[in-house]
Amino acid sequence: MIKAFTTSTWLFSLLLVTSSLAVTSVAAQAIEDAPANAEWTSHSQSKLYRVTIRPESGVVPIGKMHRWTIEVVTTTGEPVYPAEIAIGGGMQGHGHGLPTQPRVVAYGGEGAYLIDGMRFNMEGEWRLSFVIASDFGRDRVDFDIVVEF
Repeated sequence: MIKAFTTSTWLFSLLLVTSSLAVTSVAAQAIEDAPANAEWTSHSQSKLYRVTIRPESGVVPIGKMHRWTIEVVTTTGEPVYPAEIAIGGGMQGHGHGLPTQPRVVAYGGEGAYLIDGMRFNMEGEWRLSFVIASDFGRDRVDFDIVVEF
């Protein structure tokens, strides 16, 4: 079962994510022309975690609510559970955040968590940021993706 965020934990995590969105991460991974079966993998900033994200449908839709999976493992491949995962992001070039408040809603085993409430309201360059806290430590990973029609 996923540990629920308390309001203060959630707000702190959200502030942490949104306050540091302007910082360019060496872990950020730019992806052009997201193909079907889209998937992105990167290491967190302090190399505590290897993180893979993917839209549930395999494609990144525009204007539709959809779900994503985030897989969190240690750099040696050990699944991370339990973990608290705060989700943020937006379009840095436009100066706005995500149009929704995606959140982790379930744990599927092997370090895989289901995220609900993801939506991109326009094409362009988006950053997805995840702050992960577990017994292995607290770290952050950013993914820069290009969403196109």
